[in-house]
Amino acid sequence: MIAKIQNPDLIAYGIKESNNRAVYLTLKSFAERKKHLDTLFDLLSKGDTADIRMVLDEIRLYRDKYILTPKQLDAIVNLLTKDADIAKAATEILYDYFIIREITPFDKDRFRVLLRASLTQFDISVPQNAQMRNHHIRMLGKLRDERVVSQLIEDARNADDFESLKNDYLTPFTAFIIESHRTELFNLERELRKGDRVKEADTLAEIRKYATEHESDPLDATDPMEGIRGAPELNGLFKGMRS
Repeated sequence: MIAKIQNPDLIAYGIKESNNRAVYLTLKSFAERKKHLDTLFDLLSKGDTADIRMVLDEIRLYRDKYILTPKQLDAIVNLLTKDADIAKAATEILYDYFIIREITPFDKDRFRVLLRASLTQFDISVPQNAQMRNHHIRMLGKLRDERVVSQLIEDARNADDFESLKNDYLTPFTAFIIESHRTELFNLERELRKGDRVKEADTLAEIRKYATEHESDPLDATDPMEGIRGAPELNGLFKGMRS
């Protein structure tokens, strides 16, 4: 029932441990599911579209039975610039892990780069793409990425219906980075009002007000084990001991 893991295998489970003598115990069923999914991950880079969709479905199948490791999440990140259906499925998995479970891909810089690249890749007049954009902006906001502000400015100036996009920015995940650009956004609101674009200026003012009220809201789980909420079978998944 119990499997023993230690360095150098720990990093594959998302555990950073400097002590080479540290030993961790986990459920054997978890280790076996990891082995199963590991055999499928090559298909995410080498398989065709049908293969990729099947692997993503398999990940969803085991959502409550297994936690992807940060290294495995890196393979999901690489799908963010694929076709819209695959990118949407990848986004849902990454949102689940990064926002809800609070588990970050191992290569955080590449995660940031591909989120930026995929943000405007898909037509947001399609509802599923609009939802994907919302998730991208929230994840970029949690990363405190400047791209959130540049996209907000682009939307305020050029979107056909800026008001319909405001919920992408009315979230604690974007509040800090938006508020940190207070002078730039004040000047943008001023520009819009002087240009007789009152509706857009009012929407921007609402977003800025929200940011000032929520910039200090906590984003992380108060209990580190909340990262596996929704998967009660995984509580107490790992236990470490020194040998």
